[in-house]
Amino acid sequence: MKTPSLGTLGGLKLNAEPSTQICTGVVALILALLGNIVFGLSIIEAVLGAIVATALFWLSEFWHQHGHASAAGMVGYPMTGVTFLGIRSVTLPKQ
Repeated sequence: MKTPSLGTLGGLKLNAEPSTQICTGVVALILALLGNIVFGLSIIEAVLGAIVATALFWLSEFWHQHGHASAAGMVGYPMTGVTFLGIRSVTLPKQ
């Protein structure tokens, strides 16, 4: 099965395994429940906060991998992209 493509960002091809969608939903749900139950936020506040926090998580994961790509390019081992798997990601080296 081919990994679905998310396009290109910052010169890196982005792919996401189906497990990424499931894990993203689970993380957002857990954060929303924590916001509502533990911190007493309204449902709307908790859901919006969970969406923002989850988006920031994936943005930081991309930024982290972009740093790897920059370093790899400087030492002669360029990367072509990033594949997101569950709640983590792996680099795609140049073949």
